[in-house]
Amino acid sequence: MRELFQPYEIFNSGFLDVGSGHQIYFEESGNTSGIPVVYVNGGPGGYSKPSHRQIFDPTKYHVIEFDQRGCGKSKFTELLTSNTTQDLVEDMEN
Repeated sequence: MRELFQPYEIFNSGFLDVGSGHQIYFEESGNTSGIPVVYVNGGPGGYSKPSHRQIFDPTKYHVIEFDQRGCGKSKFTELLTSNTTQDLVEDMEN
């Protein structure tokens, strides 16, 4: 197994309103001018962890992690409302 990169901090985080009472939590880290990479956590119940970003070289990649609807720090009015696989895919596409 490959070793992880040294821990490094996020430079931006917040919430994106994706509609239907859901706001997804996101974090950005690494190189703002680097190759963008989106890390999708496992689910259900997965969430962004500092060790996830350590997979990627912070000098080379612009790492974007987010907590899917109903997971981690993401917020919701009703967990199961508008929380389908298609909704999760659309969150990434938009």
